[in-house]
Amino acid sequence: MTEALKAMICFGFEDSNLNRIEAFVKPGNEAYAVILEKMDLFEKGCYERGIFLKAVSRWYCIWDA
Repeated sequence: MTEALKAMICFGFEDSNLNRIEAFVKPGNEAYAVILEKMDLFEKGCYERGIFLKAVSRWYCIWDA
């Protein structure tokens, strides 16, 4: 997982000239948070987002590179 994410981030910044990459993570998903920290992404905050297919809202944390 770490190698694939690293390749995607490099592709995004170097080949596609992106200036920002975000990851949306459910709170409590500590394993994924550790991987994002290894990739030098930082948690920017959490927000509530509606999931329209299931008619429920959930909280997500935003990680930014």
